[in-house]
Amino acid sequence: MRILSFAISLYVFGASSVAIMAQDSENQSGARLSLSVTPHKTEVLVGEPVIIRLTIRNDGTGTQEMHTFRPQVGMIQISSDGKVYRDYDDGWGAYLHTVPQKLAPGGSISSDFIVLGTFLYEVKQNPRQGTATPQLAWSQAAPVHLRGCYHVGAESDICGSSTVVRIQIPQGDDAAVWADLQGLKEYIELAHYPARPVQQDVADTFGDIVRKHPTSTYSHYLALFLGKYYRSQYWAAANRPGISSIVKEPVSTALKYFEAAANMTQVPVIQEEAFVHWAELVDDEQTRLGICERALKLFPVGWYTSQLQTRRTYAAEVIAARANDPK
Repeated sequence: MRILSFAISLYVFGASSVAIMAQDSENQSGARLSLSVTPHKTEVLVGEPVIIRLTIRNDGTGTQEMHTFRPQVGMIQISSDGKVYRDYDDGWGAYLHTVPQKLAPGGSISSDFIVLGTFLYEVKQNPRQGTATPQLAWSQAAPVHLRGCYHVGAESDICGSSTVVRIQIPQGDDAAVWADLQGLKEYIELAHYPARPVQQDVADTFGDIVRKHPTSTYSHYLALFLGKYYRSQYWAAANRPGISSIVKEPVSTALKYFEAAANMTQVPVIQEEAFVHWAELVDDEQTRLGICERALKLFPVGWYTSQLQTRRTYAAEVIAARANDPK
């Protein structure tokens, strides 16, 4: 199964005029698509990121022609009542990846969506222009219905059955952290665009939150996000000639946050993902092997098992090759 990673947040609810087809409906080619969505948690805090894995499977006898290099490969829809659904618009942007041009019988593809904080947008009327404009409104404690859809053509979508994610009000240490995060719009940007530069004092503020509230649910996500942010700064610096002296600081900071997130246990999926990035960034194969083996003991069957197994195999092969090298 090929894993495609998209980072998408809810920006504007787009009105959909296409027809909705039930999943498992067989088309003329004999392909029969089924869709399912799996959130990494079924209960989340207000403002907590939700990772949603959308899986599209061909249970028919024919081959399905697939869209390529388009965000419409899959999409997530939301509903407050389980009846009326609206699209998550990709106004925040999406990381586009190529997908198989054809999905053979029995084949499947999965896409990971990040919906930051399960926050909703209210569409309010603009009294001056008479037009509807999106207004950000953090969601309150309530159940949210989510389903996955696949855009099969200009006039139809196939949508799967829904799953429910319940939004909870943060308590205790989480409430204190959330009170700080609500005033930082960079929290949204950091989650979706870790490569985008932010003011250093803002990054320091996020780092202070992680250090002061190491057991907070939000801190676990922040540690991972900061690891990705500093890694992107490292990559940007490493690609510029003549500035190797400034490369070490961001990579060491990124490693620090990835290691911190890997040692946190609040959110298992985030812990597992942190191991993947930590193993990728270290420059010592023995260390990489140890990180992967530790992660696979904790998560023998997880969301990122294949990535961890691949990195472990690579590290072991390099170590063995060096041991057999007569030089």
